[in-house]
Amino acid sequence: MHRFLRFRYLTAVIVALALLSAFLVAASLAWRSVNDSMQMSAHRAVFNADRLLDRTVNELNKIDQLRKLPCDASTVRSLQETVYGSLSQIREVGLIRDGRLYCTNFGPTDKEQPIASRLTNPGVHVDVSPNSVVPNNTSLYVYVSRDKDSAVNALFNPEVLAEFERDFEFSGMGTLSLRLASSAGQQENQDVVRTTVYNVGSLRSQDSAGWLLRYSEASARSAFVASTEVSSRAWWGETLATFPFALLVAALAAAAVLWLVRRWLANGNLDRLRYLAALERDEFVMHYQPIIEAATRNIVGMEALLRWQHPRRGLLRAAQFADIFSHDTIAPTLAHRVLALVERDLAMIPETIPGWCTVNIAPTLLEDNAVLTELTTRIAKMGSKRVRLEITERAPIGDYAEVMLHEVRANGFKIGMDDLGTGYANLSQLQRMPFDFIKIDGMLVRGIQSHDSVSPVVLSLIKMARDLNAEVVVEGVETRMQADALSAAGATHLQGFFFDAARPMSELIAILKQKQIEPRPA
Repeated sequence: MHRFLRFRYLTAVIVALALLSAFLVAASLAWRSVNDSMQMSAHRAVFNADRLLDRTVNELNKIDQLRKLPCDASTVRSLQETVYGSLSQIREVGLIRDGRLYCTNFGPTDKEQPIASRLTNPGVHVDVSPNSVVPNNTSLYVYVSRDKDSAVNALFNPEVLAEFERDFEFSGMGTLSLRLASSAGQQENQDVVRTTVYNVGSLRSQDSAGWLLRYSEASARSAFVASTEVSSRAWWGETLATFPFALLVAALAAAAVLWLVRRWLANGNLDRLRYLAALERDEFVMHYQPIIEAATRNIVGMEALLRWQHPRRGLLRAAQFADIFSHDTIAPTLAHRVLALVERDLAMIPETIPGWCTVNIAPTLLEDNAVLTELTTRIAKMGSKRVRLEITERAPIGDYAEVMLHEVRANGFKIGMDDLGTGYANLSQLQRMPFDFIKIDGMLVRGIQSHDSVSPVVLSLIKMARDLNAEVVVEGVETRMQADALSAAGATHLQGFFFDAARPMSELIAILKQKQIEPRPA
């Protein structure tokens, strides 16, 4: 998993997510825009139809008294004034008596036309019927009746209503239809649930067969119902129009996320995840390097050294991933794992073979009571004569850690200072701390070429350690000359490649059985 947290992989993932997010946002905004436009058009259609109906009813109420008069010139003139005056959208008004239309603004009808009884019941009625005057044309009729079988009506072309919807946005990719719903009390033509008043726009044949968005709105005051149907092509077009803006916003968000991720990775979080993954996969192993008694050149102990069996890079020394010890969330878990591995490996050594093993412990772990308790419990199970603790100098030793070291030493464990001369230790600490042995870093002995070339610093450190009654272990011994010179200078123990490299416990056991090691050729 941690491999995919590399910055280039994260960049690719974030860019892909930004593109996907931009498209989804654009599609969502387009969907909402299309739906809002459909709702607005349907609402406007119903509103305009209701408004026209209200105006028509008001005017018809004004001429209602004319239905009692004969269809003479005076009556026709009054009807004409209504049509050409206040109701300019109406093409014809008429008077109905005894269920028949007998008079219009064009004059008396040649043959009185029967009107459906439902349209002459008291109230307001709306009907859509073929126009008897204009062939192949449908007209909208409004009837206002006060008494049974008598009424006044108005006829106008539905195109008057359709003109209100000329700004319908999806002409060619959608339709807006105004229909008339059958009334609940209507007994005639019950099979006709909707009667179309008018249509605006049209769908191309290839669009009508595809995916359509639909919306309907019914009037709360009349029988008008407006329906819209829009092709998915309209939604796709809106998506493409919105996508550049959504992409710009997504790009800015992705840039901000990448900047935050880069800072997060720069703080070492990627390494922390990598180390946690390695711990979960048990990739950390222990190797052991012999520690030689300077006087006899016998193996008397060993140092447990952490190694990482990397799946791609092979076996890594601790120096190649030393930053692992700086992660406070990993160091306790790693220390537990190290002690568990050491405990397992020491159990492989026969009891007849003496010797001890030194284990590195960071001073910061001694500041945590819970961690310290668990570590000392595990160490105690291995035995104080089998395990020695090396306190690394990579971090300063706090006052509480000093107290804990005294307590650990009181329990019978030997405590040593690792890599003296390269870290945080000072003379006052060496005087206060209960160190049983001190290890001098190999960097200080590389320049030894003869018995007389041991540096004054190394001589001083050896003398100071001996004065403190501490054993002196010198690391990094690579030649016989260095071993002999350091032994002559007072070092009690030696460690380095001249004697042997760190190796797994299974390989070291055979050497331990010999009790003496053959130095490598100079």
